[in-house]
Amino acid sequence: MNGVKELTRDIPVSGGMAGDGAKFENTYVFTNEGLLTKGAVGVSINSDTLHVSTFYSFNWQEIGKELEVTKLTENRVYELDGISAVDVYARYLGQEIADSLPAAGIEFPLIITRNGMKIARAVVVKESDGSLIFAGNLNVGDRVRFGYGQSGLILSESVKTKNIFSKEGVESIFIYSCMARRRFLQESISTELTPFANIAPTTGFFTYGEFFKAENCELLNQTMTVLAMSECTAP
Repeated sequence: MNGVKELTRDIPVSGGMAGDGAKFENTYVFTNEGLLTKGAVGVSINSDTLHVSTFYSFNWQEIGKELEVTKLTENRVYELDGISAVDVYARYLGQEIADSLPAAGIEFPLIITRNGMKIARAVVVKESDGSLIFAGNLNVGDRVRFGYGQSGLILSESVKTKNIFSKEGVESIFIYSCMARRRFLQESISTELTPFANIAPTTGFFTYGEFFKAENCELLNQTMTVLAMSECTAP
C-alpha cells in the first residue's frame, strides 16, 4: 500500500488480503497462470464513463486510556507503555481475555487514528514471550486505545450506506469484509451484506485485511469496505 501511495493519491483503491478461514496457515491468490502462495494480484479498470464510489464501515468503540506503542518490529508488538503486550491486555481487560488471545482479539482490537480515520489492528498470534502479532503494521510512538465491538452499532451503518448507494444508479458492487467482523457478528453478518445485493449484483470475500483509499491508501482491519461502480450516464 505504501507503493501505491507513492504512485498516486487520486485513484480509488479497493480489495483485500486472502484468508484461510482463521487457520492462519496458507493463503492463496490466483491468476490465469495458476495459484500463488506468496504474491499479489491487481486489476486496473479505466473508462471515460465509469463512476466509482467507495465506502468503509468500522464502528468499533474506543474504550479505556490511551496507550503508547513503545517496542515493536513491524506488526509484532512487544510493549505498550513499556509493559508486555499480553500483560497490558490482562491489566485492562482481565486475565481471562489475555489467556484467550488471539481468539478474543477480534472483540478488542487496538485502534489508532490516522488522518482522521479510525484504523483497527487485530491480534492474530500470541507469542510465548508476551508479544502479540497484529494483522497490520504499527509504529513506535503510535497512540492507541482498545476497541470494543457492539453488534447493534456496527450494523447500524449498513442502513445508511444502502440509502446512499441506492440513489446513485449503481450497477455492480464489490465487498471486502474482514474475517474477524464475520466471526464477531456471526449470522448477523447477513444483515450487513444482504441490503447491497438488493441494489446491484454483489460479490467479494472475507479478508485478512482490507485495502481502502480515503485521504491515503490504507490497510484496514475489522472493517467492511465497499466498491460500487456503474457506467450510467446519470445517477
